[in-house]
Parts: sequence; structure tokens; C-alpha cells
Amino acid sequence: MKIAIVAPSPVPFFVGGAERVWTGLARAIENQTAHDAELVKLPSPERNLPEVVASYEQFWHLDLDHFELVISGKYPAWMVRHPNHVVYMLHPLRGLYDTYPAGFPEDATPREPDILQFVALLASPTDGAAVEEVFSRFRELLTRHGPEHPAFAFPGPLARRIVRYLDGVALQPGHVRTHAAISKTVAGRSGYFPPGVDVKVVYPPSDLEGYRCDEFDYFFTAGRLDHPKRVHLVIEAMRLFRGPQRLIVAGAGPEETRLRTASQDDARVEFAGRASSDQLIDLYAGSRAVLFVPKDEDLGLITIEAMSSSKPVVTTDDSGGPTELVEHEVTGLIVKPEPASIAAAMERLAHDVELCRVMGAAGRARAASISWASVIEVLVGSPGDPASSQQPPPPREVALRRLAASERAWRRPNHPKLVVASTFPAYPRMGGGQLRVFGLYGALESFDVEIISMDSTGSLGRLVTYRQGFVERSIAKSEEQMRFEAAESAGAGVLVSDLVASDAATRTPQYREAMVAALREADAVLLAHPYMHGFVDQLGTSVPLIYDAHNAEFQLKAGVFAGSDQAETLLERTEEIEGAAMRDAALVTVCSHADADALSSHYHTDAERMLVIPNGVDVARIEFVSGEDRASQRKKWVQLMGTAGATARHEVAIFLGSWHPPNVDAAQRIIDFAPRLPDVLFLLVGSHCEAFRRKPVPANVRLMGSVSEDTKRGLISMASVGLNPMLTGSGTNLKLVEYFAAGLPVVSTPIGARGIAAEDFVHLRIQSIEHFVQGIREVIANPEEAVEQARAARSLVEAEYDWDALGAVMEQRILTVLPANRGDRLQELAEPA
Repeated sequence: MKIAIVAPSPVPFFVGGAERVWTGLARAIENQTAHDAELVKLPSPERNLPEVVASYEQFWHLDLDHFELVISGKYPAWMVRHPNHVVYMLHPLRGLYDTYPAGFPEDATPREPDILQFVALLASPTDGAAVEEVFSRFRELLTRHGPEHPAFAFPGPLARRIVRYLDGVALQPGHVRTHAAISKTVAGRSGYFPPGVDVKVVYPPSDLEGYRCDEFDYFFTAGRLDHPKRVHLVIEAMRLFRGPQRLIVAGAGPEETRLRTASQDDARVEFAGRASSDQLIDLYAGSRAVLFVPKDEDLGLITIEAMSSSKPVVTTDDSGGPTELVEHEVTGLIVKPEPASIAAAMERLAHDVELCRVMGAAGRARAASISWASVIEVLVGSPGDPASSQQPPPPREVALRRLAASERAWRRPNHPKLVVASTFPAYPRMGGGQLRVFGLYGALESFDVEIISMDSTGSLGRLVTYRQGFVERSIAKSEEQMRFEAAESAGAGVLVSDLVASDAATRTPQYREAMVAALREADAVLLAHPYMHGFVDQLGTSVPLIYDAHNAEFQLKAGVFAGSDQAETLLERTEEIEGAAMRDAALVTVCSHADADALSSHYHTDAERMLVIPNGVDVARIEFVSGEDRASQRKKWVQLMGTAGATARHEVAIFLGSWHPPNVDAAQRIIDFAPRLPDVLFLLVGSHCEAFRRKPVPANVRLMGSVSEDTKRGLISMASVGLNPMLTGSGTNLKLVEYFAAGLPVVSTPIGARGIAAEDFVHLRIQSIEHFVQGIREVIANPEEAVEQARAARSLVEAEYDWDALGAVMEQRILTVLPANRGDRLQELAEPA
């Protein structure tokens, strides 16, 4: 059989894990079977949206009919059309899926009629004619509006919609015979595969040959040196590691200079550069253990290579694919993604070479079970072999039985159940709403909490267990629902997905089924935002309703809808929805006293039904950094970044914010006054930076954009002052609580400090926007006073803004609205024995 392995060729070209999988698979088919294989690659640049779409189109038109089987494994190559097509997924374009920037809008609602019509086209049936029209219309829009038009931002909501539409076409069961994935991590990610398909998981081996085990000398890590691989955690762990062993780092990439600078004072750290296959074999062979700590890796061939070399592997519990291969305490160690935890694992292995040998031998045995023969059996097989044919999606009855089984698995005996109705998933936790949902609802320890959320990436019954008794079931929006939301937003001229959520959800039957199943044993239902009130009300449940008001929506939406011709109508609709939730809720929780006053006054609500639960943080996970330590970290950061014009004497001010109108306005204020403070380097962190990418900013302003949680905490820990020049908004400002917990001195406007018991200047400096610059100057000029305020602020957060403490307050109040028998039962559970 003639087999084509079709793949993109990266531009600029580099050899990564994907390239090694393609070449290894082709070689194995040639050497181990009677089939002939050819690797077919097309240049696929992805520096902007037009390049990405053009790459998809070239694979769509690629004629491979002279092959009997086509295997693809990555975007945009799987766009190829062939009657015998197998997908062996490494990953889609992750920046438009699970790593889509926090705070970016998910739905494209531009004002131009022709672009709105194009958005509607992306909700059309996924047949060949529709795909051709998508490509044609996209080229027309580029010609008419130019590639620099904001709608074509990459990443951006329109880019996300286009690529996910094209992936949906390519991966649907009618176009693919067999769906497979390189790991359970990839197979289980939300939205990667069409709902209901049977995804076969088979691990690919490395293409390296000649593994051996020599001495157990140094620690070793390898791979592309970029941020997701988190080599910086290993470098930081070396600072804490007290043993004599060296660390050898092999690889190259954009982070190399920064990593070398960060470790230049430690003679134990050596950089080997890009290593050949023979050099890698040698480096693995001489190592004591291999450190591999990426963030949510697809698989990680390094893990397999280390185990094949009889070496234990140290990885982290959020590393994804490596955790499928490493068995804790058997073939390696799985630790927290923190330098101290990694360093502790290193010290344990540094003092126990026999443990390294035992773990290494177990790893080699595990790696021996991973072979190209297993991969070929799944991917190639025989076209007529039923075992290798794509099975039809399971019937709804099977799916519902799975829901019931998962329900039994996560529940705890004798715990009342709280069902949360949400228009958005809690994971990944990047926006303020997601942080509140995860932090506060997860702290309700005496309840079993089940979140039923909607998103455009999940699948029926996808259950995420955050801990025993706290889960989320994420339900994919149907195509009918997404078309409805797009049409409503297009008609309004502004995004209204949340406003129409209750009507839209009726177009996804799986959401109703999941909600009905969840409510069967519920003791109360909680609304995260008011927008699912109508949907829950239609179900006719008799359990108490709790409304968690993240904002005073009637105030917030006034700014959001200001540019719409239908602003008045949309605000009236908002007030109807919010008013109904306020009216029917047995308990209303709000983020600040200002919100409580606004809501109770506007909707004439009994104040006794309202409870202020401000936004908080997980205090235990945030290190307090103050005084000389903060200044020392700042000096190293400025040197490490090599920031143009910045010197070690520079102070650093930081502002955090998502792409949200009040944050964008606050950032604009910083940009306006930054030139008046030339010795201060202003860091704007978060997705709000996208509003300024094409605009000039002062030389002392840096648009950092969306960053990882680790990077954000690092920036906060070295900054001189945290800024919060907010002039609008509602709820408690999460950034302020994060500043406080980390020991960062703060300057805020009065509205920026809303919901925080800090108006007496004990915890921060409150300044009007007109005098904000003076406030920054005074904080910087009085470091001892700033340190005292920071310590007081940390104490305040520990006492009043830790999620566990806030959850305990909320639990006690929920007791009062449950039916008597359930409330008494919960009270007994809450009381110590």
C-alpha cells in the first residue's frame, strides 16, 4: 500500500517533536512493513491570519489520490481530502484553543456588514461548497479591508472562529476514517475532536537509536528553549539545590539568552546548545536524572528518551503528557511546579544513586512497551478491518449512562449538592469571573459542587474533577446555538452572547440534559451571573436559588452597550434578566458593599437577602516579597530583560487587566501620564494590551500582553508599585487583592479600591486620578512606609480575602436558605465531632 504522511513545514524551518514523529513514522513503515511511505510537506507560515488561512487552503486543494492511505497529525495538513484519511493528532493551533489569550472576546462581532456576513457563513453547514465560499470570501475581505484591519488580528476572535470552523470540517467523521492521538492529554482536551468520536491513544516512540546507561553524574534537560517548556523553573531550582551535581541544558530557542543570563552566577549550570542525535544519546547516558517540567505538554518525547536510557524523570503535576508516562516513586518523581519542589526532588536523587538505578530500570521497562509497531497497527491496519474503522458516535442513551456513572464517581456520601449554572467554563482560570468561580465555589468544602457550563470547545459529558466533591461538566454549544448567538450579536452590533444565553441554551439539547441530570439530587442551584436564570426557571426546579452577582450588570453593561444603536433596548433587557434573578433568589451574594447598595436600590430588594463576598485569592500560593528582596529581584529582572533605556535604578510599576473597557480606560490613563515619570518603567500586563498594539506608547511603557501565572507572579514580586487607576467598574477588583497578597505597595483610585476595607490609608495609598502621579512618587520616595502598608495589606488578605475564609462565610449563609432538614444536616457536618 502506498501511504502519504502529510505535514506542514514550519516557516522559518526548525526541527521539533512533530518533525521527529513524522520522520520516525515514515522510516518505521518503510522498515517494518511491506508498505511504501512518503513524507509530503508543504511550507506553512503562520505569522498572521492570512498566512494561516492560505496554508489551510493549500492543503484543501492538495491532490493525493495517487496514494491509498493518507495520515495527517497537525493543522493545517489535516485539511487534505482523501477517502482513506487517518488523523494522528499532535495538537491543533493551541493559541486559538486551550491557550487562547485570557480576556480576548471569543465571538467575532465586527461592525462592517460584509465581515458580519462572513461570520454568519462560518456557522453554515460544513460541506465542500461552503468551504470553498469561506476561502473565497476571506480573500475578498482581505482585498477590500486590507490585512491590517483589526478584525483580522491574530490571535483574535475572527481568527479563532475561522480556524475552528476549518478544523471542524477536516476532522468530522465523514472525512476521517480513524481518529487517534499521541496521548490521553491530547485526546482529552476540550474541543480538539468532534463530540462522540472514538479517539484511539497510542504513544509514539522517539526516533533516537542506541540508548545506553553509563554513569549517574549530572542532571540533564533538553528541548526547545521557549517559555512553555519552563526551563526557567529548573534554573531557579538550581539556585535552591545544595548538591554539587551539574545541570546540563541541551537545546536552543528564544529563551536561551535569558536563561543563560539568569544562571551566569552558577558554575554548575552548563548549556550544551543544539545537540545531534549521537550527542543526545551520550548526554542521556551520563545523567543522574532528567528534569522535564513543561506546562501542559502534548506528550514529551524527552520523557520516553530518558526512560529508554534507564534514567528517572522529574516532572510536575501540571505537565500533561509526561505525567501519563512517569509513575510517581516508580519511574520518577511528580512534584509541584515550583522551584522549591523541583529542588527537593533533585536533592533526594542526588543523595540516593541506588534509587536512581531502580527507577531508571523501571522506566526502561515502561519505555520498551512503546513502539512504532503499535502505532502502525492503529494507524495503518487494513481499510477493510472493522477494528481500524471509525466507529459511529455513541447513542445518546450511552452518553447519558456515562453521565450517571461519572455522577456516582465524584460525589461524597452525605454532602448536600450545589449545582452551578454558568455561561462560561471555569478552566483555564485567567479571567476574573473564572477565578471567582473556581476559588469561591471550590472553597465550599461542605457541599458537593457541580458546575454545568457552556463553551464552544467541550464535548457531551466532559467532566473535569478539580477535587473530590468539586467538578465541572462542560457542554459544547451546538452549531445551532452558535448561529443563533452570532445572528443576535450581528443584529445588535455588539456581542450579546451572555444576554441571550437562556434562549441560546435551548438550542443545545445536551446542555438541558446535563442540567436536568445534575438537578435531580440538587439541594440548591447557584447562578454565576444572572444570564442563565431564564433557562433554570423553565426547568421548574423547586430548590432554593442563589444568585452570585459578580457585578452590578445594569451599570457594567451601560458602558459595554454605549456604542450600539440599540443600547437602550439592550439595557432594558439586561435589567429584566438581572431583576428576575434578584427577585427570585433566596440569597444574593455580591462582590462589594457598593454593588449591594446599587442592586438593592435599583431593584428594590430586601437588603437582608444580600451578602457581601468579595473576590479573594489563594493566599498560601502567593509568596510575600518585600523590602530588599523585592529590590534585588527587580535589579536582576531589568538586567535580564535588557530593556532599552532601563537601568538598575529604574523603579517598576505594574498594572494587571483583561480586555475589559474599565481596564482599557485605566491603561490609557497610565499611558497618558507615564512621560511625567521617566525613571519609572510601566508594565501593562494582560489582554487589555491588544487595544494598544497599533498605537504609539511612551518609551517607558511596556505592553507585556497575556502572560502565564508564573510570569505574572514573578513580575508582581519584583515591581516597586502596583497601579489601579480605575474610573469605572463594579465588584471587588481582583488585581488589588493579588497585589496585597504579594506584598506589593499599591496606588489606587477610590473606585479601584471598591469592595476593599482599605479606605483609611493603612493598606494602600488612595489617590484621585488628577493626583495619581504624585501618589506614585510618594510611594517610591517613602519605601519604609510602603513596606508597612504592604505588610498590613497582606495581613488584611490573610484575614478577610482568602478563598477558604470567604467560602466558610458563604457556607454558613447558605444554611439559612436550604430546606430545614438539609440545612440541619449540613450544620451537623460543619460542626466538629
